[in-house]
Amino acid sequence: MPAGRPITCPPEWIQAFAESFQCVFADEGEVTINNPFLGGCISQVHYGRKGIPWIQIEINRKLYLNEAYFDSQKMRVKKKLILGLRKKILDAVIQFWTGISD
Repeated sequence: MPAGRPITCPPEWIQAFAESFQCVFADEGEVTINNPFLGGCISQVHYGRKGIPWIQIEINRKLYLNEAYFDSQKMRVKKKLILGLRKKILDAVIQFWTGISD
């Protein structure tokens, strides 16, 4: 965790969240924490207001903006791909939440 920056949720949650994404997206590449973006501005503002834990995620554009999935004629990502990514993200969140609620 970055020194001197507010932590917006327990560090073990951040690690568990990353692990659930790595499990679900195992064939898609590496999951990183605060790399390449440190981020946190949005989550820090919301955490500071209510004290509710926040985790910000970012999805690599390579998962949806490539020749296989992006229709350059219509300038749109194929809907089926977006639905698949949405399901994977939901699966990762459910896996994380199930793990910390036990």
